[in-house]
This record gives sequence, C-alpha cells and structure tokens, in this order.
Amino acid sequence: MPGKYKTEEIRKLIVEAKQKGETLDEIAERFHVGRRTVSQIWNLWKVTKSMRHRRISGNEKPRQDSSDFLGIVESMPRRMKAVIKAKGYPTKY
Repeated sequence: MPGKYKTEEIRKLIVEAKQKGETLDEIAERFHVGRRTVSQIWNLWKVTKSMRHRRISGNEKPRQDSSDFLGIVESMPRRMKAVIKAKGYPTKY
C-alpha cells in the first residue's frame, strides 16, 4: 500500500477506520504507519474535526484555547481529594 495514497487520503481512511471501531494496532498495520501516527491523527481529529496538520515555525507556540484546559480545571477537586486520601503517595486520579 505504500505510495498508493496521498497523505490526506491516508489520514481520512485512518479516521474512518477508527470511527468504525478498529484498534490503533489494526489500523497501523493496514496502512503501514506507526501506532503513534494513528494515535496523533485520531487525537487531532477528535479535537479539531480536521485531519490537516498545521505547520508551526520554530519560534511559534501551538495555539490553545480555553476549552483545552476546561477538563483539567474541572478535574482538579477530584484529583486533590485523591492525593489527600493517598497521603501524598501516587494515585490514579
């Protein structure tokens, strides 16, 4: 399959396969890409609903909006309770 598809086509096929319930390993093997590549494409799709990779120059920081941090902020009380309960030992939150 290498060389048969263009990058955007592969990204689209990876997202479609993941939406159908295939595992990362199955998708990676089928499209001859790394498991991490599949994971990155899927995570990009979940957050932006886009498969297009945005290039960043060396000095530019990735853009983040407040919604990226909302889950972290909302989970802090639960995380702090877990740490207190564990008396500072490692927790799974």
